Formats: sequence, structure tokens, C-alpha cells
Amino acid sequence: MKKRPVIGVTVTVLVLSVIIGIATLPDEVLIDSSAIQSSQTTPTDNPTNAALKESQDIISNAIAQQKMDDAKAEIDTLKKEMKKLQNDLVKLKTESQVPDQTLQTTEDKDMQPTDDSQNTEGKVIKINIRDGVGAKQR
Repeated sequence: MKKRPVIGVTVTVLVLSVIIGIATLPDEVLIDSSAIQSSQTTPTDNPTNAALKESQDIISNAIAQQKMDDAKAEIDTLKKEMKKLQNDLVKLKTESQVPDQTLQTTEDKDMQPTDDSQNTEGKVIKINIRDGVGAKQR
């Protein structure tokens, strides 16, 4: 019960020391210097910057268009290849179909019951199962 006031006072002292430490820092440290530099060095009235941005946009649009064209060409070739593979698959399916008579005769032969009880007379099967290290044998 006596620890609660001590913990509260300790947390309060730590919070106050952090607040005082931040307040004593100069403003230049707290403000992001890159934001200040970018706003000072890039005036919007400069026509060379506007032309530079325009040329960069044109170049990036041309690159994006080229990539789109390449992707479309690749998709077209893949579609043609898929159609060819589908046709091959249909051919294989039609060639591999077996008449129904041969399927029925093989099924009849496979379904004959076998009498395994005669073969297992006199044989003893012993199974040992253990659950793990130090476990009892069942």
C-alpha cells in the first residue's frame, strides 16, 4: 500500500523532467530543417523549375506508356499460348478415352472377393505402441 504514492511521485518527476528538457531545446532543433530549406530554395515563380518539372512528367509518362505496351504484348502472347495449350489438352482427352466395354471388364476382374482368412491361419501379429520417453507399453 505504501508503494503507490512513491510510484506516482516517481512517474510525475519523470514526466516533468521530459517536458522541461523539451522546452529548453532551441527551436531550430525541433523544426525539421529539410522543410525550411525546401521552402526557401524552390520559389514557384522560377520558370526553369516549371520547365524541369514538365520535362520530368513527360519522361515519366513515356516510360509508363512503354511499360504498359510491353505488358499488353506479353498478355497477348500468353493468351495465345493458353489457347494452344487448351487445344492440346482437348486433343489428349479425346485420344485417351477408352471404350466403356473395356472398362467394365477390368472392373469385374478387380471386384472378385479374395479369401484372406485361409492365408492368415497360424500367423500372429504383435503391435507395440509407446506414447513417448518413459511411457508405459500398451
